[in-house]
Amino acid sequence: MIYVFLLSFFVSLSNICAEDGEEFFLKDENLSQCIGLTRKKEFDKKQYINCVNSINSAKDFSFLDENICSSLSKEVQDYAHLCICKKKFYDKDIHAAISNCRKAIEINPLNDGAYMELGRIYYSINQNENALENLKMAIEINEKNQRALFWLSREYEKEKKYKQAISGYKKLLAGIDKKDMSYLKKSDYLKNRIKKIEYEMKTPDKKDANSFKHCVEEYKNIEESKLEDRFSKGAICLKYGFSDYFLLDYSKLLKEMGKYEKAISKLNFLINKSKDKKSLIEAQQLLADLYLKMGDSDKALSSLKSAYNLGLENEYWLNEYSNLLEEYGRYHEALKVLERIKNPQSEIVQKKEYLKDKTMTDKDILDNLISRDAVNPNKTELSPEDKELFLTIRLVERKGAVEYIKKKYMGYAGLWLDKMEGREIRSFLTFKGFNLYLRELSQKAVRFYEKNGIALNEVFNLKTLSGNPIFDKRGLLTSEGISSYFSYEESGEKNYLRAYETPVEKPKKEEKEERNEEIKKLLSMGYMEIEENEYLWLKSATECPDEVLLNPPCNLKAVKFKKRIRYFICYREGLCTDTSLKLAAYIGGYRNGSGENMTGKSEKPTTSFFGSPTPPKRKFCYQNKIWNGVD
Repeated sequence: MIYVFLLSFFVSLSNICAEDGEEFFLKDENLSQCIGLTRKKEFDKKQYINCVNSINSAKDFSFLDENICSSLSKEVQDYAHLCICKKKFYDKDIHAAISNCRKAIEINPLNDGAYMELGRIYYSINQNENALENLKMAIEINEKNQRALFWLSREYEKEKKYKQAISGYKKLLAGIDKKDMSYLKKSDYLKNRIKKIEYEMKTPDKKDANSFKHCVEEYKNIEESKLEDRFSKGAICLKYGFSDYFLLDYSKLLKEMGKYEKAISKLNFLINKSKDKKSLIEAQQLLADLYLKMGDSDKALSSLKSAYNLGLENEYWLNEYSNLLEEYGRYHEALKVLERIKNPQSEIVQKKEYLKDKTMTDKDILDNLISRDAVNPNKTELSPEDKELFLTIRLVERKGAVEYIKKKYMGYAGLWLDKMEGREIRSFLTFKGFNLYLRELSQKAVRFYEKNGIALNEVFNLKTLSGNPIFDKRGLLTSEGISSYFSYEESGEKNYLRAYETPVEKPKKEEKEERNEEIKKLLSMGYMEIEENEYLWLKSATECPDEVLLNPPCNLKAVKFKKRIRYFICYREGLCTDTSLKLAAYIGGYRNGSGENMTGKSEKPTTSFFGSPTPPKRKFCYQNKIWNGVD
């Protein structure tokens, strides 16, 4: 009995000593500077800053004046918010704590103490990635910030990144002043942590299959809209083991959260480990999607090539692969890829015809033009203008020009010719037939542009997005103008320039890198990427125009690339406005299939039982403004 009592006593004592070691390590002698500070007649900025930096526990606040934080508000606003951040954290008001630390950083981006405190908060709520990001930033700003190094080492230890944790603890150990009264307790505490980690490193990590299975079940049960919770749980599951299904699902979550590099890392791990063809194809598709979002066409092309060689059959990705090959001028390969699509839609059939045209030799094109009476029959060399003419004639034929001419000018000679191709007879426009169709198409285009709000005197001065004329001096569509007109008519998206508008230059490599940096910054500020169709749904569901959604307090962001716009929405509590969080919840509902009625429906006012009208239900916006409940 005495032995058991003594043993329990020493265990308790060792735990107390361990806690004391940590407390002494975090204790700051500058705390004494805080006492009576608010009662001083003159404001001592340095003393106030040292005071705020020295506060490290709820107990510290008990020694200080209640208005210690507010007294800083006029002189050093960033430290006033840092002070409030610490107070709210110790009061367990995490949302307010994070918000105030963020305000401190917004006022002074070089406030290492604010980054350190933010990292410490995230450490306490198990948001490991955010903790690492902020603690590293604190040290990057001030490499002498020992407290940030301490919490960074603790975070590494928690994540079982043992080498980094030991390295941090050893740096701390080397930095302790031997004249410090707490030297022994601090050094003993750090040495014990290092020994504990070294012991754990020698102990084999048992990946329990049952634990992994149980963890994945818990992961599946978390609501899809709770991205951070799913992210944290998924990271824990991967410590027990992995499966193809789970890695694919987790990678999709990482992609949804905008953590592209992490998603790529997980997918590459799966590709190196898996032998399942179906999983490998899906992994390569996901990689291609991520690389395209990051603007890296080369790597996207490589991933789709791997998927294709494994037996890719997804029509969307076969089409994307073909598009990329076409961009690189590899028309034969692009055509071969499309041949794999079974029962293709008319759009794919037209594209295959286009690629066949692009793979024709100069001799074959010249022979084709001669048969149409489009060039001199004695011509032996194909000019660039001849090739452009051939491709333009083939474009209008794919859009139904032959059928139009045959129907409208039935019985007219010399407008088309019939040729036997394989076992069927196909009709082609002659040069005369093409010119007739071109006049009619040009007239139709003029009416179309007028119908869309362009005055007749402006129509003939319209330019393509590259700055070339849509109509020539005769009032006929140019080759580039025909493509532009067809595209505008089919999509409804503006793809022309007025006379006073200038062409948009193609993004240079530096601009592309700058936009990628802009995206990284947004992701670090609590944003996640949403698909274009999700943004368009949000516009429709809320009835908010772009100028409302893309400005405060909604704060959605649109990053423009060469071919598309990428949209981002703020979704993290403590970093975003309440309005942003509400909109992010709408997106979450839309993804879960329950977002159709989240914003209500516009209705006419109704009358209550007593005859007084009840207020009408509105959507999120009303008359191009956020609706505040009053018309």
